Formats: sequence, C-alpha cells, structure tokens
Amino acid sequence: MSFPAKKLRILCLHGYYNNVDVMRYQMDFYMTAFKDFATFEFLNGVYEIDYEYDPQIAKKFEGPFYGWGNLDMEREQMTGTLEATNYVIDYINNTGPYDGVLGFSQGCLVARLLLKNKELRQYCKKLDYPLNFGILVAALAYYHLNPFHDRPEDYEILHTKYEQPLFYLYGKNDPLIYYIEKCVVPEGEYSVFLHGGKHKIPRLIGSNIEPLLRFISKRYWDKYKSVLVMSKPIDKDYEIEYMNSFQIPLRSKI
Repeated sequence: MSFPAKKLRILCLHGYYNNVDVMRYQMDFYMTAFKDFATFEFLNGVYEIDYEYDPQIAKKFEGPFYGWGNLDMEREQMTGTLEATNYVIDYINNTGPYDGVLGFSQGCLVARLLLKNKELRQYCKKLDYPLNFGILVAALAYYHLNPFHDRPEDYEILHTKYEQPLFYLYGKNDPLIYYIEKCVVPEGEYSVFLHGGKHKIPRLIGSNIEPLLRFISKRYWDKYKSVLVMSKPIDKDYEIEYMNSFQIPLRSKI
C-alpha cells in the first residue's frame, strides 16, 4: 500500500454509537483544511449497538452504529475494551505505520491504551508500529470505563506521563467536563485547548485553530524536518468557502 509523500497519517477512532461515516462527517472540515499534509483514516468500532442511543445520530446517518466496549449497567463496568484494542492493534500492524491517533469520546480510551502499549503488554498485543502522538477530543475518565476489572490499580497507568506528545481538546460547556478534565495528564509534552461548545468535534477557525495547528506543525517537523505552510488561513472566510462547497457523505441521510 502506498501513500503520498510528506503527509502525516492519522488513525481516527469514533465515539460511542458512531461509525466511520459519522466521524468522516465530523472530521471533514479538518480533512479539507489539512489535506496537503495529513491523511485521516477511519475504523469502525467492534461492537454493534442494537438500541437507539442517540436519536439525532440515528435520524441523520445510516447504521449500524458501533462502540469500543459494552457497558454492563448492572455491574457498572465497560467490557470488551481490551479485545477491541487488540483488534485495532491487529489493524495497525496490518495497515501501518500511522504517525498518530485521534480519538473522540469513547474512542479516546482505545487511543490511550494504544499510546500506553509498552506499559500494558500484559493485557494487549504488541504494536509493531508505535504511535508518535495523540489527539484526544472529549476524552473521558469515568471509573466504569476501567478495562482492567480485576486489577483496577492498572487503570492508573492511563493517568501517568505519556511518552508521546498529546493534544487535549474539549468544550468548556461539555456536561461531562468534570470527567474529561480528570483525563488530562499534566506531565510530559502536552497541550490543552477548550473550545466554546459541548461534547463534539468542533470546527475551529482563526485564533482558535492555532494551538492545534502548532501541535500538528511540530509533529510534521519532527518527521520531515520541513515547515508546514498552509495555502490559506483557516479563518471565517475559509469556513464560508468550505460550507459553500461541503458535500454530504454519501451514506448519510442529511
């Protein structure tokens, strides 16, 4: 498999009750803005969700919809996440390498497990192509998301310093912000940016996109020793131009 020269390759992991079509829709703005220096690739979750968790998603997009684990409401535990992570590891080992991983909401749990692969080898398969950075959008630190049911202390590994640079992005009006901020590890090389919205992948423009652009530019320099130059500023005019040319994903019902 061949890929264009001088592009970062980023694997994107969707949130709960999503699929690749939903996340492509959520990420289309960035796929367009960064198309000259990054490719975003998508993978469906492992577990099909057989009830209507989010009516708005069900109304706008074709299912099935997936998750990266199953919530056992009776035991208040997430099951199957390690198996899902091993599924993603197999996928990366077969299709990699990837430069980084981008997770949204529940997808961030798998992203964090991938980034901590060396420390969690007693649970997960070996990642043949280690990831060099992570972008975590609305990452959650619920206790019931702990995948290490019989050894809860190992969950703390996810809350220790990461070897890779991390970019945390979340909304200051997210109703889950308490659990999201518990996920931020204030060690190592990391950046945090709060957007003005809720639990979503936001469309950042102007000064708001600068922190993310700096983060990706640094990763681009780390790999290629080349300065990333945008063809045009990602500002309000760019957003208007983008919206005028935006094409709805083929499988969506919007």
